[in-house]
Formats: sequence, structure tokens, C-alpha cells
Amino acid sequence: MRIQVEMESTGLAYFPGLAKPIMIDTEDLPKEEAEEIVRLARAAHLSDQRGKSSEPAAGAADYRRQMYSIQDDNEQYTLRLVEPIEDSDMRALADYVKQLVRKRRRSRKRAKTKDAN
Repeated sequence: MRIQVEMESTGLAYFPGLAKPIMIDTEDLPKEEAEEIVRLARAAHLSDQRGKSSEPAAGAADYRRQMYSIQDDNEQYTLRLVEPIEDSDMRALADYVKQLVRKRRRSRKRAKTKDAN
């Protein structure tokens, strides 16, 4: 399973580092993390969510919006989500993916710092 996360809106202010798309591939993850992301994706019933997008309440501003492009076997889904995510299964998946994205960004930043020294 591959999940590309793109922040369409970073919230209150624009942060280029957060807006940059990042790919999470279960093939590159430790076994436990890969199994957890697949379990969460199944629980979120992605095939039922295909093409859906959530919108902020009328008059709401500064919400973070993410686009998830998910490829699972021969199926592909694109979801647009606005925080707060109301569906608990989808929120659990989004929260876990955010954790992995943060971890990936930190490791890239450390690698850049090491290379610079």
C-alpha cells in the first residue's frame, strides 16, 4: 500500500515544509507499522470513501486540509479531508499516517544535518 499525503492548506499560516507531498509505502516500513496502516485502512472502508471530500463548516477558516492518494493492490483512492475529521475510523488512519509522516520528515532532516556537517 502506498499513501501520498499532501497538505492543501496548512491551517492558520502557510508552511512550505508541511505542504510538500510525502509518500508512505508499506514496503519501506517496519512490519508492525505496515500491518497497522493496512489494518486502519481496512477499518476506514476506503472503497466506500472514494472520491468523497469533507468540507469545513460554513464560515470556518484556517482549517488544515489534506489530500490522500492511496494505492492498494490494483485500486486507487483520492480522499480530501478537513480537520477535524468526524469519522472515527478515518481519523484513526489519518492520525497514524501523520505520525509516520512526522517520523519520515524528522529522519530526513537528521540526514540533511549529518550531511552538512
